[in-house]
Amino acid sequence: MLTKPQLQDLVQRRRDVQDLDLEWYLKQKNEILELIIELKNGNRDVLNDERISELEKNIQLGKKKTELGLELELKKYHMTLKEVENYDNQIRSILTEYIISAAAKYKQLNEKIDYAKKVLESRERLNNIITEYFSKTKIISLSLRELKELFEKESTELDMILESGRLVKEDKNEALNNIYEFKFSKNSSFTLSTTELSSKIKEQIATCNEVSASIEHSKQIWKEATAKLISLLDRIDEEVTL
Repeated sequence: MLTKPQLQDLVQRRRDVQDLDLEWYLKQKNEILELIIELKNGNRDVLNDERISELEKNIQLGKKKTELGLELELKKYHMTLKEVENYDNQIRSILTEYIISAAAKYKQLNEKIDYAKKVLESRERLNNIITEYFSKTKIISLSLRELKELFEKESTELDMILESGRLVKEDKNEALNNIYEFKFSKNSSFTLSTTELSSKIKEQIATCNEVSASIEHSKQIWKEATAKLISLLDRIDEEVTL
């Protein structure tokens, strides 16, 4: 594989040939060679001041033409380089925005999962306190607020639980402060519901942990893919752009 200096040298040689007016170059070379042959054969009259002046003018003209070609190519090069740089900046800007956006989404997802897990753990603690209380007494009093916290999404079970209890204190201004009293047996609906709820909470916490692990795995894959893309952009700059 060619090194960067070798590639630059080849490009420069190619440009030298492209910028040169080949037809003019061969014509001037041919005229000079013919003069050399004539002089070698002893014909000195072919080389006079007028002929030399004409050759010099042609050489200067060719030089100017080559310089103009080089200037034009240089302007084209700078314009193209500017376009490439602008395009490269746009790509990097889009990639940066994508990285920031994706990172924010991952953060939001993790925050939601963490919040859900904390709520579940809070419900589990309350449920454990109640379950432990069952082993010490057959009667327990709970507010509607505490019951709703326990059976937040199990509205059918909550209705059944309320029916199995007795309203012992009513707050007409705030129903959540109403106090219900429950008497238990091993087969009471409340006891069975808290046992089932404990199992459900454990399953939901396990699901949260699985989702968190899945998000972290996806995040790692995304990071690796992004790093590869950035590496490819750098390789293009290093290996393709001269």
